[in-house]
Amino acid sequence: MVMATEAQTQANRENSELSTGPKDTSNTKFNALKHGLCSKGFVNDKENEEYSLLFEELKANLGPKTIIQHIVIERIAIALWDLQKITVVESARNRNQEIKSKLTALGKPMFDLDMNKKRKKN
Repeated sequence: MVMATEAQTQANRENSELSTGPKDTSNTKFNALKHGLCSKGFVNDKENEEYSLLFEELKANLGPKTIIQHIVIERIAIALWDLQKITVVESARNRNQEIKSKLTALGKPMFDLDMNKKRKKN
């Protein structure tokens, strides 16, 4: 293993002072709440309730007898929950793309529904 020299370590310290992340997070601070795909935990109490119902139903149907089985069922519930969120986001994106195509075909693109484009600041 090669150790960093004192000069490299000092340069790293100085560089780390320069890269502290975005200064203005007003455009990005709610990204995790838009669709929930990147959120840690649940976006709201309703989601928490719905997930709990899913988890309890899986436990009732599969009847875990060991802690390992319980953990596997929990992972299944999380995977199903994430897949459901992905399906909702994909569906919305496809609907937006369809609307955009129809408006463009009519020669009347009234607004941009491309979720990947950055918004211009006013």
